Amino acid sequence: MAKSAAIGSKSDFSIQLFLFGDGVVGKTCLFIRAIENKFSFDTSATIGVDAHKKQWIIDEKKIDLLLWDSTGNSHFRSFVLGWSRSADGCLLVFDLTDASPLDSIVNWIQELHKTGRQDLPMILIGNKSDLTTQRKVTYNQAIAVANQFNISYIETSALDGSNIDTMFISLIRDVCHKKLPSSDQIKTMCNTCGLKQLVPMASCSGCSHYFCEKHIQEHPREKERI
Repeated sequence: MAKSAAIGSKSDFSIQLFLFGDGVVGKTCLFIRAIENKFSFDTSATIGVDAHKKQWIIDEKKIDLLLWDSTGNSHFRSFVLGWSRSADGCLLVFDLTDASPLDSIVNWIQELHKTGRQDLPMILIGNKSDLTTQRKVTYNQAIAVANQFNISYIETSALDGSNIDTMFISLIRDVCHKKLPSSDQIKTMCNTCGLKQLVPMASCSGCSHYFCEKHIQEHPREKERI
């Protein structure tokens, strides 16, 4: 569970997260939804990068989050990737109503790997899930890309706020556990059996729950997609 905390209070972790992806996939709308909890129809293309600070409490830990929104313009790709060297994690965003940005995600990941960030925590984000009748990318197509690079996949809507908290909580947990010695890692509870295990545990892309390896396979939402 995440909740806002007052900026300035002592934090347990300082984290930088980046939003990557092509233009007009909704990165800036996700950025605004995360920072201001609202949707804006009036957004312009990001030039270079934009950043905002927010402090959250997750798993009883205070997190100082610096969130970076980046341009999707291919002419600035090398500039954006240069900034990524300071990233602790990234959200790779594509548009569920357009198939081409998903193909481009593979290039984004490969370029990130070329900068030496093979171990960078990442989550693949299918945005605009509210536009169901305009959908061009299936769940199976998206999860195939995620599985190719062994990363999680979550579908979001900046318009109605679906899975926005889930997206950030999942990535922040991954980053925090990477920063901690294994003996100090926070444990996450399986929603089915109550067994506590060290994260990362498997998370359902359709809800905010975590599951152990056994019960993610038995989770109804996952069973209908297998």
